[in-house]
Amino acid sequence: MSGAPNVGRCGDHHESLPASASLSPQPNQTYNSGGGAASLSDADPFLAGTLSATVDGAVFALNPLSTGASYTIDPNGANQTVLAINPEPPPGWSRPNAILLIPRNTPLALAFSPGDAAAPTAILIYAHSVATNSTVEVQCLGAPGASTFTIPADTLANLPASYQLLDGSYAELIIGTLGFNHAVPFNNGLAANGLLLNSSWLSQTVVIQ
Repeated sequence: MSGAPNVGRCGDHHESLPASASLSPQPNQTYNSGGGAASLSDADPFLAGTLSATVDGAVFALNPLSTGASYTIDPNGANQTVLAINPEPPPGWSRPNAILLIPRNTPLALAFSPGDAAAPTAILIYAHSVATNSTVEVQCLGAPGASTFTIPADTLANLPASYQLLDGSYAELIIGTLGFNHAVPFNNGLAANGLLLNSSWLSQTVVIQ
């Protein structure tokens, strides 16, 4: 890792749930961006992406940063709980217009403006290679207030090359503000105790070589 102020951690990601874990049934849920509402279905694995995003500066679906946003558990039900959403701003990151090339044998130095100087900045690289049938996600955490972060080459070496053929491989570099300072605790009769954590992210298509 680089020295201060970009002290942080990187690691490959793998997690699993115990055999006894269950994510269903889930209570009905509704997301309201302040400019529109959408019901959340646990049958949709890409729920976050289809609800709200900004693509090339244009809002896709609901505006994720509208004022008056809220999240409702069990809407109109006996256990209705409405949680106000106060999203963290994303980091300021000057992304290139072209697809970014990331060599696996060279440290990747990133510069950005923290969206919240008191919150950590997360840096993710997600890479999937069809040719090698492999998927790797690298997760890094920059210290609050850091404006630079360097991912070492020995970490990048774990990523699969994006393309060996013109196939369906893909990779993304994602930088986001973790919304710890705006976390909302709640208690609900159906969902029990919980914590609503809002984070804002910017992403860039990349090629891993």
